[in-house]
Amino acid sequence: MRLPRIVVDGEDSSRSRGLLVVSALHLAAEGLHGIAIAVMNADDPPMAAAVEVLQGETGLRIEPWPASVAPRNVLREARLFVSVAVDDTAHLPLGEAAALGVPVIAPVQFPAPHADADALALLRAAHDPKALAGRMLRALGRIAITA
Repeated sequence: MRLPRIVVDGEDSSRSRGLLVVSALHLAAEGLHGIAIAVMNADDPPMAAAVEVLQGETGLRIEPWPASVAPRNVLREARLFVSVAVDDTAHLPLGEAAALGVPVIAPVQFPAPHADADALALLRAAHDPKALAGRMLRALGRIAITA
């Protein structure tokens, strides 16, 4: 039997904050057992090390995927896609996720001044791994972590 899968963006650069997402996975680990976690863009050395530590410390089932794999191939059958963007989401595979019917949590750390209410509602999760962990667990119907 295949485990349900969530996909997270592991890119940690001037565009994305993959290590913040990994921190959120650490905090949410208790509620993520029984779920496979696919980490896109996991071939950068700092991200590869973070994924290895996450798996070793939590026992979660982590599937690292290199940046060379098309997002559509990773997102197929996912129950959720999570990424933290720095100032816009243009580089994220949001179109692919939508085409596959995959729900998305993609907070932006520094949204445009004209950002809509949905973007602003995610602002805390863009900076706070615990808030992001709670959003992930709620989206999956799992028990959220408490303060």
